[in-house]
Amino acid sequence: MKKIIILFTTAFLFACSSTSGTKNDVTTASKKSQLECEVSSMTGSKLKRKRCIDKKQAEYEKENARRLAREALNNSSSVATDG
Repeated sequence: MKKIIILFTTAFLFACSSTSGTKNDVTTASKKSQLECEVSSMTGSKLKRKRCIDKKQAEYEKENARRLAREALNNSSSVATDG
């Protein structure tokens, strides 16, 4: 009998500790919608890692990667013709 009372009391306390949706939950949801997430594995590792960044940062990184690839291609072609 005591175990049943303890079980119901514990369940009641956990039920009362839950909260309803607040303004903070809404802002968190809107921030999540502004994120871009990707799952990738690090070089030399089989473990996958999730990385989330905001859309502006993701666009900056993509453009920077394109620029670096163009520069590397231009530099490698100029070295090949010089030698």
